[in-house]
Formats: sequence, C-alpha cells, structure tokens
Amino acid sequence: MRAFSVVKKLSLAFLAYLFLAFILSAHLWAHPTQQYFGSGKDPLLFIWMLQWSSYAFAHHLNPFFCPFLWWPKGVHLLMTTNVPLLGLLALPLTHMVSAVLSYNILMVLGLAVSASSAFLLNLELSGRAWPSWFGGLLFGFSPFAYVHLANGHLNWVTLFLPPLLLWLLMRDYRGLIGRVAAVISGVFIVTLAFLVSKELVVLSFIVLFFLGLFSPLFLENRVAYWKTVVTTAWITFFSALVLSPFVLSYVFFKMYYFHAPVSFSLDLANLLIPTTMTALGHGFMPAIHQMFTSVISENAGYMGLPLLVLALLALIESPTRQNKLAWVMLIVCVFLAFGPRLHIFGLRITYMPWAIMYKMPFLMYLAPARFMIFAFLALSTLLTAFFSLPSFSFLFRVVMLVLVIMCLWPNPQAIWMTKPKRYPLLLPSAVSQRLDSSDNFLVLDEDSTLLGHMMLWRLQPGQHFKLLNGYLGPGAISSPEGVFFSYPEYPLKVKGASFSRYLKHHHAVILCDSRDLDLFKSLLSTVPYRVVYANHIAWIYLGRVPKLIAGLQNKPNR
Repeated sequence: MRAFSVVKKLSLAFLAYLFLAFILSAHLWAHPTQQYFGSGKDPLLFIWMLQWSSYAFAHHLNPFFCPFLWWPKGVHLLMTTNVPLLGLLALPLTHMVSAVLSYNILMVLGLAVSASSAFLLNLELSGRAWPSWFGGLLFGFSPFAYVHLANGHLNWVTLFLPPLLLWLLMRDYRGLIGRVAAVISGVFIVTLAFLVSKELVVLSFIVLFFLGLFSPLFLENRVAYWKTVVTTAWITFFSALVLSPFVLSYVFFKMYYFHAPVSFSLDLANLLIPTTMTALGHGFMPAIHQMFTSVISENAGYMGLPLLVLALLALIESPTRQNKLAWVMLIVCVFLAFGPRLHIFGLRITYMPWAIMYKMPFLMYLAPARFMIFAFLALSTLLTAFFSLPSFSFLFRVVMLVLVIMCLWPNPQAIWMTKPKRYPLLLPSAVSQRLDSSDNFLVLDEDSTLLGHMMLWRLQPGQHFKLLNGYLGPGAISSPEGVFFSYPEYPLKVKGASFSRYLKHHHAVILCDSRDLDLFKSLLSTVPYRVVYANHIAWIYLGRVPKLIAGLQNKPNR
C-alpha cells in the first residue's frame, strides 16, 4: 500500500474520530475552562500536572521534582502518574489560556489518537479502510477508554503505544521496513509512551512476551519471526538505555503507587455484565456491578455478548493464522486482567498461576485490570476481519454493528464532566488575602477535593505557601517518632505527641472542609487549636490567630 494513500486514509480517519469525540462531549465546550472531563479527584491531579509543566518552565524549575508539596522534602514526580510529554505539548495553551482547557483538549485528542493508531494497525492487517475504521472506533472508544475518561485518567485515555508498536513489528515481520529504522522508530514510540504512562509501557512488553511465546504456533515464516524477535529485543534494550535515568530513579526513590492488585483486578462477571457506565448497565442492571471485585474506575472489562459472537464468527468464517493469534491475545490478556486471584461477583474462586508476578519489584505496582486494553485491541482486529468478510450479507453486518453499539453505548446520565461548585478553579481573592508566603499548610481532606484545589492555587501567580502533604506523593509523613497520617484515601494513623511536635516544628496551619471538621476532631484532640471559618474552609491554628484573619466569621459556612 502506497505511503501517500495510507497517510491520506489515516488523516481522514483521525479527523472523523476527532469530530466524533467533540460531538460526544459537545455539552462541555460551552464552558471549556470552567468544567472538565471526569468526576472525583483524579481530574484535578492531571490538571495540576499540566499546570506544573507550565509553572516549572516559567520559573526554570526541574519539571520532575516539586519542592513545595510534601514540604520540606518535596516530591519526585517520576514516581507518580506524571504526564510530562502531554504537559510539554500543551505548554503554550496552558500558559496563554488555562490548564483546564489543555486537559479537556488532550482528553479529546487522546481518544482520536488512540483510535487512529488502531486504525493504522487494522489497515496494515486487512488493507480495507472502512472495516479498519470501525476497528479503530472500537479500540479508541471502548468501554475501557470511556470508563477512564469518566474518571479523569488522562494517561489511560492516550493509548497509542500498543497498536503502533504492533504495527511496527508487523511491518518488520513482513519485510516492509529495515531493522535499523524499525528499532529507531520503536524506541521513539516507547519513549513517548513512557512519558505519558509508565505502566502502559510495562504492560505492553509483558503482552509482547506472551505473544512471542504463542506466535510460532500460528506464523508460517519462522525466519521472519525470529527476525522480528531480534528487532523486539533491540527495541527493548535501547528503550531501557534511553530511559535509564528514569528507570534508575525507581531504584533510588520509593515508588508512590498504591495499587492493590486484587482491588484493581477484573471480575469474570464483568466480561458479560455491564456497569452503570453503559446505558445498558444503567437501565437494566444498576446494582449488579457493586458485587464486582474491582473499584468502579477499573471495571472496564465489559465486552458484551454481540461483540464476542462477532469475534467468534470472524474466526469461524476466516480461520486465518492472524485471527487465531488475535483470539490467543484476547484470551491471554483477559486471564492476565484477572490478577492474582480469580473472582466471580466478588467471590474468590482460586489463585491464578501468575500470582507470584505481583510480588516482584515494579510488577507489584501494576493494576491487572488494565491488561484489558490489549483485549480490546485484539477485538478491534477481529471486528475488522468480520467486516472484511464477503460471506456475510450487508444487512447481517449492519444488524451486528447495531447490536454491538447498543451494548457498548455509554450511559448519558453518568458523570462525564465536573463543574466545581464548592471550590473554584481560580484562587478566590478572599482566600488569597489570607495566604502568607511563610504559611505551611496541612490539608485534612476526606476526599482530597480541597487538597487538589490547594495544589492548583499554589501554582497561581503570587503564591508561595507550602503544603505539608499532597494528593500525589509518598503517602505518609514519618519520623523516628512514628507515622503521622497516611495517603488521603486511607485511615489516619497518628501518635498524639509526635503529631503535635510535628505541627509545631513546621509552624503548620491545618485546613479542612468546614463540613468535615467533626471527622478530624479525634486527631485534633492531641493539640490545642482555634478555628475560624471562611470560604467553606475551616482554618485551624495551633495558637494565636493572626490579625489578618482575626475578624473572620466564626460560623461554619456549610
């Protein structure tokens, strides 16, 4: 296939995906700087990361280290779900407009780029543009993608690595690209992906390992197979070499992930039973998904019966080596997504053979449910194969397509975007006047909403205060006396005298949502304090209240 023809088809496919992504999110673009994709606290984290890239560039700071979170030690952002590549790409827009707009645009572009990458792979495999477009649509707009979209996971919406890497290796297998070009291109793709999602890179090479094990059973040309294995080995080696400064940081610094593999694993029932993130699950089975093992943000394994039937028909009608290998990839990735234990409706059935994998360094931080993105890529190739078959009538293919869309259509009533109400995205002047450059704030926050906003407010002009904790980072402040508190999602663990000494040593001011003050009274009982209320925030002082805010209201504005 001529390069110009491929570029033309790829460009048209990308524009179509981009248009579709904008249409599906049309309600957001009325106020794109005041509301954002996703719900909960994670969107604020990625908005902060984009803003931090702009802030670090403007102030000539190390973009991989933030000194004023978890002060005085700071936080190594390489140990978090940082997205430096996206922050760099969005730098002009973030600087001139806002990080919120950059975040929203990157979310839409992530969907389109992911779908286009799968389109390119399917076009290479089938040579057919329209079937490949539907295959790309399934991958880029899969239940996996929009579950993470609804939770604001920017790094898990931008998924170009798996299809592009397989496309490159397929061209190497077919002799359509030289080894040097393949290795350079592969290292470039892996490096870019690493700067978006480190976890995706690790998962991709695990899947490549299993594909390499099973491929000899289905590929005819053994010489070409071993040639591609060598190419993959070189890509792995040089990628590790290029990324060695980042990889070594994992050796010298503690990782800040808190994934529990069991809690982030796929429940077997989720393959056929949707969650409330789909229209079908919301309308007919709204409560069943609560029995699943994983948290809702990882219940992204729903395929639906029509899609599985379609994939099976593609194999039956066209039992090619390519389709057989796609089914092997599908099965392997689903089993990997089950994690260390197999669960059905939350009930533990048995340990999986690879449970030991999740006790190894680095691998212990993986979220097994995210292997499902590779399962959807396999389904994408099988859907392309199905629509490429002449043996099925046009009407039958249309009916199957409609059934698949009906099963996978997202729930329009789900929370796809958030418009902050309690705390604005821009620092209120009333709060700004009460912040002092010498202040060290400890934010006690049940759901990290206030903490996320404080992180954003710190990056706005004229602010120099420090935060003794953060929504991303080490997860605990410790000293020889003990652990003071753990990651915001987990119960507080304190030792009274130590906690008191820590606060006094750092001259800390405690902030919490005025509604949540009662939740922390047992913790605060270890220290004498005074409280004033303003802007839905309880300002807790361990001694005399500064004159600057002494006249504030003393009633909580709940």
